[in-house]
Amino acid sequence: MQKTKRRFASLVSHLNNDKATERVLVVTEGYVTLLLYCTCRPLPLTRLIRFILFSLAQPSCSPIIHAKMSQTITPFEATSTNGIDYTRLVKDFGTVEITQALLTRFETLTGHAPHPYMNRQHVFSHRDFDKILDCHEKGIPFYLYTGRGPSSQSMHLGHMIPFIFVKWLQDVFNVPLVIQMTDDEKFLFKDLTPEQTYQYTMQNARDIIAVGFDVEKTFIFSDWDNVG
Repeated sequence: MQKTKRRFASLVSHLNNDKATERVLVVTEGYVTLLLYCTCRPLPLTRLIRFILFSLAQPSCSPIIHAKMSQTITPFEATSTNGIDYTRLVKDFGTVEITQALLTRFETLTGHAPHPYMNRQHVFSHRDFDKILDCHEKGIPFYLYTGRGPSSQSMHLGHMIPFIFVKWLQDVFNVPLVIQMTDDEKFLFKDLTPEQTYQYTMQNARDIIAVGFDVEKTFIFSDWDNVG
């Protein structure tokens, strides 16, 4: 655990100074597609994990059921008799739709055209992405966070979408990235042994590394190794 904390501290050491506070941009693989969080509190590894667990415990991740549409959305299930109502999801998950004005501001500030996922509205909703752009404009440091719950030996294209997008974000903003492998969660919620989920972490990590992240600014860790 101490070694992990040192590695993490080294990775984001340049974020810590007397005047700037840390920000973290969180990209999740969900039905709102992109959730961006911004926090003004320092987030060392243990606090980052607590922050993510707290976020998952919020009402936005509880079942969303609407009688008119017979729609149920949870972190583990998505069913609907009439198709997913994404506009309703934006409201229920407390996010904001990505507007053309936001995309224009992004391009102006970064010098990069929006990712095709954004232009095609595959990534269509956000939390605090405007504040992340404020940070970038003012030179306030932030870092990226995402993760993978390893439950199989390999990852399919759907699993890779958020990692492809985060790789692009890392290239655009030139910032550190933390990738959490929640193998302990899969042991708790799937019919898998700790040994199986840890093995899946090692195998999935190879797929993730192959995306081409900056090795000097990317930290991948297993919950089994580093949490608890």
